[in-house]
Amino acid sequence: MLGPLEVLSADRAIGLGGTKQRATLGFLLLQANQVVPTSQLLRALWSTDEAPTSARKILQNAVWGLRGALAAPEGEPAPAELRTQPPGYVLRVDPAEVDLHVFNQRVAAGRARLADGRPQEAGVLLRDALSLWRGPALADLVECGTIWPELAAVQNTRLDVQEDYFDAALACGQHYAVLGSLEMMVEAEPLRERSCGQLMLALYRCGRQADALGVYSRVRTALVEDLGLEPGRELQRLQQAILTHDPELHLPEGAGSPVAAVAPGAEPAGGPAGPAAPAAPAAGTPTVPAQRAAAPAPGPADAPPRRRPAAVVAERREASLLLLRAGLDAASDTLEPERVSRVLERVTALIQKKVEEAGGVVAGAMGSVTLALFAAGEGGAAEGARRAVRAACAVRESLTRRADSLSSPAEPRAALALHAAVSTGATLVRRDPGDPAAPVSVNGVLLDECQALLAAVPAGEIRVCERTRRHSADAVGYRQVPGEGNAWQVGGRDARPARTEPGDLAAEAARRTQELGLLRGLLEHTRHRAVPHLATVLAESDTEATALLREFRRWAVGQGTEVAGSVLVSVPPGGAAGPAGVQALQAAVLAGYCGVEHGAPRARAVERLIAALGELAETPERTQRMAALLRPLLAPGGPAAAGVSPEHVTEAWHAFLRSAARERPLVLAVQGLHHADGPLLDLVENLPDALGVAPVLIVAAARPELFDRRPGWSGGKRHTTTITLDAQGENVMDRLLESLLVTAYRDLRPSPAVRAG
Repeated sequence: MLGPLEVLSADRAIGLGGTKQRATLGFLLLQANQVVPTSQLLRALWSTDEAPTSARKILQNAVWGLRGALAAPEGEPAPAELRTQPPGYVLRVDPAEVDLHVFNQRVAAGRARLADGRPQEAGVLLRDALSLWRGPALADLVECGTIWPELAAVQNTRLDVQEDYFDAALACGQHYAVLGSLEMMVEAEPLRERSCGQLMLALYRCGRQADALGVYSRVRTALVEDLGLEPGRELQRLQQAILTHDPELHLPEGAGSPVAAVAPGAEPAGGPAGPAAPAAPAAGTPTVPAQRAAAPAPGPADAPPRRRPAAVVAERREASLLLLRAGLDAASDTLEPERVSRVLERVTALIQKKVEEAGGVVAGAMGSVTLALFAAGEGGAAEGARRAVRAACAVRESLTRRADSLSSPAEPRAALALHAAVSTGATLVRRDPGDPAAPVSVNGVLLDECQALLAAVPAGEIRVCERTRRHSADAVGYRQVPGEGNAWQVGGRDARPARTEPGDLAAEAARRTQELGLLRGLLEHTRHRAVPHLATVLAESDTEATALLREFRRWAVGQGTEVAGSVLVSVPPGGAAGPAGVQALQAAVLAGYCGVEHGAPRARAVERLIAALGELAETPERTQRMAALLRPLLAPGGPAAAGVSPEHVTEAWHAFLRSAARERPLVLAVQGLHHADGPLLDLVENLPDALGVAPVLIVAAARPELFDRRPGWSGGKRHTTTITLDAQGENVMDRLLESLLVTAYRDLRPSPAVRAG
């Protein structure tokens, strides 16, 4: 829970389904072992004015899906048990198996030690509690717009515990070690007086009295201007104590012991709730600020001479972070430790070489994980993103090619596994201008995002965030990770640009933020209101309209189980007319949903149809009746139900769409609608009215000729929208034509007449 929601059973991750199903589990976990009323769950999943009419049914389906997901294989204990108990549901789970409850237990123990005057022991417990965090609580749900008071309370508790940890560290003389984290926490939470006071005390003990008073001035200004309040008395007394150099501000005798040998590089670092929140290591990920040594932090009495932290420069910069986890597989545990050490040393040296060759800098390493920073160059954020991805690809290629050479001939071959993640955005970078050789330290939300991304990367793969993909898509080929809206996988085994295909250029020409935003908004409206909607996309060029539909379809499919189906069908020029044309479109939609390939045998098509009907929770009798009516669409020439008319088939087709959309929204995309004749236009235009109450979005692409044949298309009807695409520039069409001709006619330049044609 302290990060993206994950359920593990016997060291394997359990699939949790779509957003509503995950949100149901997350809310029940926040109140584990307590009965949660159904009404409270419904309010958590939907706001009062956005709940669809089928909300209760959707919740029941989510509970049913969770029970199946949480059911353990025979012989294994179930991770949790979801029971129905009036007036709602209760999730029975061992608190020791939930990281949020473990966090609370460690915090309680740490605070007890702190109250007893044992800051060293308190620091250990509080640090261990903070190390459980992998990002914001239920980060995947928060990313989807979930806002619960319970989540806000958990995040505030995290900040309170961070301040408790700072108290323990300051009591042990660790003001140098926590100074950077305190500065970032105050930057993220400028109105938290407790952490501001802790920063003032740390700065004063570091000999930076003026900076300490500057912190007070800034927080006072913020409080007065934003809230009309003066700082609290404790903060005012601290300011006076600094002005008068009160001896009580100095460490008491014997208080220089470290907090359980906490290394400066191992202290909790900034996290998504604000830089103050600690970023827990994810499967070997280094905590930050990253340091190469992990020795205990010396106390003031035996501390070696060091430059004052005043020389450190902190700045927020646009950059790309690369996290690489390169280690030996489980089978390598049988190797001698010396051999393992030699192999890992060679791997680390190789990674550093490739990172530096790509223009990056290694900012830290711990165990098998290396953190590299690629600052934005003259080309902006895109330059840093491209260099980070290319460095990851270079490391992967080198490790794959040189796996044998990393071990000596007398050693067994080392089986290396590489996992890489890249995130792009603003991050806080601290460096010492007087010591260029000193490692850079990195902190903030961006690092937490990269850590969460790395935790889900399979061996041998490279994944990037949406911002990285957007900045480097012109140089690297990507494919979206199913079910992960913010995760993209490098498409090949190298960093070469993706091959330019006509469809790719058309998609590039049609990537219009506003038009795609409109379609996405219509899908959200359809989902929440559970009403069908017809969106007509008008364009002078079939290529532009088709590209927009494909781009929207890729996005819709990327929503995972939130979208039950996404069907793209075409109306060809000179296609079948009359009832035959209507049945052709109905058959294409049905085949697309059921997964029936073109030219599939009749028996296979019928089998897929019956399976799809069964998955829609139809009764056996209704399944057989629906199959008999719809079978002629997928299996022409087969036996048909006696007395079945085209009207009966259309009614059954409508019923099928309603059933398909009952559990999840459905997207139907039709292109080339201007080629359709009257009956087919009637079918599409009247589809929203025929479906009644069902979350179905119909997106129809056509040329303006559609209005020549049907001037009143969608006019005056509810739940209809028309989107008009402007013509694209000549440069895009030149590139499209060149991509079509480049293989056989590399030197041919199309004339204006050719372009017009």
